[in-house]
Amino acid sequence: MKKIIFFLAFVFSGYTSLGLAISRVDASSISLYNYSSTTFSISGFQITVNTTVYEVNNLTIISGVLNTPAGGTVVLGGISAPTGPASVALWYGATFPGTPSSAQLASFMQYGSAGQAYEAIAVSAFLWTSNTFVPGSLPFIRNGDYSNWGAANWTSTMAMDELRLQLQLRTQPNPFNHHLIVEATNRQIENVSLMSLTGQEVAHTAGLLQEEVILNTETLKNGVYLLQVTLRDGTTLIRKLSKY
Repeated sequence: MKKIIFFLAFVFSGYTSLGLAISRVDASSISLYNYSSTTFSISGFQITVNTTVYEVNNLTIISGVLNTPAGGTVVLGGISAPTGPASVALWYGATFPGTPSSAQLASFMQYGSAGQAYEAIAVSAFLWTSNTFVPGSLPFIRNGDYSNWGAANWTSTMAMDELRLQLQLRTQPNPFNHHLIVEATNRQIENVSLMSLTGQEVAHTAGLLQEEVILNTETLKNGVYLLQVTLRDGTTLIRKLSKY
């Protein structure tokens, strides 16, 4: 019994002793944040993108230092993160070549879809939740919460930008009746399309380039519709609305 307790204590200390975690993933760089109160050195550590192994000492230091102080961030360049599904992990030194284990994994994230390389190890190390992933596109940013681990702690800048745009788009009234007003704060609307849930276009305006558009919806039947708004920069926003 004592041997079992000793073994568990060793494994537990293995994946919690490092205070650095992946905080941002870009197409060609990775950021590591020291969330502890102690200086940590990652000299000799390894990073994987899917199954490709990068030696930390061979990467370019864009900012910060490998001997990272508490609250500090080191940004390393020279990696290649794909736009498609991938996992990114930080490992204790000399993990590869060899068979990695949960005790050697310091930080992990995956995006695009679940089941990427080393997900099972991250789950067993309590650094990820099984069958979860971060949606969206590069770059990915951690939300600053280092008391929990998993996809919920991450977002993509594309998702953040889309949320910001959605907040700038106003539709009134909702539910609408005889007319629908569409406004985009500080943005120019180019096209507006109102469609049924089956995809049939029931109202459309184009070539507007203005912040406010009024659609005549008097002849439409009551029900649920999809509003598609295209801005001048090509961004398309979709919103579900109802007519009574």
